[in-house]
Amino acid sequence: MIVDCMNRYIDCTITRGEACDIDCIVQFQADMAMESEGCLLDREKVAKGVAAAMLDESKGVYWVAKFDGKTIGSLRSYLNFIRK
Repeated sequence: MIVDCMNRYIDCTITRGEACDIDCIVQFQADMAMESEGCLLDREKVAKGVAAAMLDESKGVYWVAKFDGKTIGSLRSYLNFIRK
């Protein structure tokens, strides 16, 4: 369950991102870059990066939130390992 911007609880499902989620994740990344930095991203490059992360966990793991069958958000997490 998550809380929306109106402080309402939304019963959503959070799952690991899959290939079918790439378009939504790319859209979310592009929207965030435009809103926060006024930056227009190259969607093809973003899609390649998202796909690469989905194939190699060392590049990150994408999580998506879905509500009523629609993807409503995404998050990228990654672990940094200190190698000696």
